[in-house]
Amino acid sequence: MNENSLDTKYKNLLRQVLFSGSNKKDRTGTGTKSIFGASIRHNMDEGFPILTTKKVAFKTLVTELKWFLKGDTNIEYLQKNNCHIWDGDYKKSGRTDGELGPIYGKQWRSWNNEEIDQIKILIKNLKTNPNSRRHLITAWNPSVLPEENKTFNENVENGKVALPPCHAFFQFYVSNNKL
Repeated sequence: MNENSLDTKYKNLLRQVLFSGSNKKDRTGTGTKSIFGASIRHNMDEGFPILTTKKVAFKTLVTELKWFLKGDTNIEYLQKNNCHIWDGDYKKSGRTDGELGPIYGKQWRSWNNEEIDQIKILIKNLKTNPNSRRHLITAWNPSVLPEENKTFNENVENGKVALPPCHAFFQFYVSNNKL
């Protein structure tokens, strides 16, 4: 299989992390190696941004993305569709109602329960003002971050997220008025 440009960018980033990264402790206890502020840019003219150099559970990825786009916060949809990405975090909670708090989809579709639909706004703005630099979606909402002195269950009951977002932002840039 031929390597696409995303794979090349990904491998270059991995090399950078491997040779220049800092060892860090993390919440899982396994540790990570990281660099600050790295990103990969992808031109959608080159196709869907998926890696071909490693196995990607595409159906699971699509299921989770559909769940986010629905604005759902309950794990039931994922489990009914054989997607178990959030099972570990949910099990830690000890909850039985399926709720994970106002995670990605909630922030994307109903920011702070204010019915600010970032996805709807993004689509409208891409169509009506493609040259804007503000085509940005954020899941980083300090008002719903978990409190360290509270349990997972207490945080979710108090409207906090089960887990702070790893993918905090994504941005679109339209070139030559092509989406």
